Amino acid sequence: MDGSNIAKRSQLARGIRDSFPKIILNAVDLRRFQPRASLPAQPKHALVFSNHASRHTHLQAVRRACRRLGLEFDVLGSLAGTGVADPERVLPRYDLVFAKARCALEARATGAAVVLCDFAGAGPMVSSENFDYLRVWNFGGGVLVNPLKPEYIRAEIARYDPADADRVCQRVRQEAGLETATRRWIALYTEVIKEFRSWQPNREAELHAVAAYLRQWNYDKGIEAFRAAAQRIRKIPIVGSSLHRLARKILQNRTDGKNLP
Repeated sequence: MDGSNIAKRSQLARGIRDSFPKIILNAVDLRRFQPRASLPAQPKHALVFSNHASRHTHLQAVRRACRRLGLEFDVLGSLAGTGVADPERVLPRYDLVFAKARCALEARATGAAVVLCDFAGAGPMVSSENFDYLRVWNFGGGVLVNPLKPEYIRAEIARYDPADADRVCQRVRQEAGLETATRRWIALYTEVIKEFRSWQPNREAELHAVAAYLRQWNYDKGIEAFRAAAQRIRKIPIVGSSLHRLARKILQNRTDGKNLP
């Protein structure tokens, strides 16, 4: 779950004591994703690691940026027809990886330098300076704030630093391992079970709270999905503008005209 979803759900979670909610961030299986040899002074081999990578999404922008810098370039993902079940065997061959979310975390665990990038946009190079912030956002869509243009991607590639990449790799392997996350989950479950045993439940108030949460969350998710679909419709050649205007009218009826895309 990225930072935006954490914030939204926290706003809805009324009546929870101050020590909650507790956030357990995504983890990576460190036994699978082993560290590679030291990175070269300059990157030579780059990889787009995404099941969404295609010429219709972000692949073209990354390819142009890499070609401009003379980087060898490959793609690993299902839309490109190169998906594999064991990416841990492929990642150590590359100095620089373009990915987001779990893919980015897995690439960082192997020691590759990572530029956050996917169909949603281009983001920063993961560094020791921005690691804490990006991790809370799950290295995901919320930090892909730049348009998919080669110049933005080249600017992040220019921040390539083998020594800093090694520091980030060490942090991932110290803090983001699956075993560490499992211990946190067990500790949280134990704490919740202990609290529940000493709790005197109010079943009626509990059911009202659950109902209110589900109504609000499902409504918000539906509106968000509709907005995202409307923006995609807008990009359809020739008919996109007309269909987008129709989608806006439909959304206006659902939201009384508030916060339209």
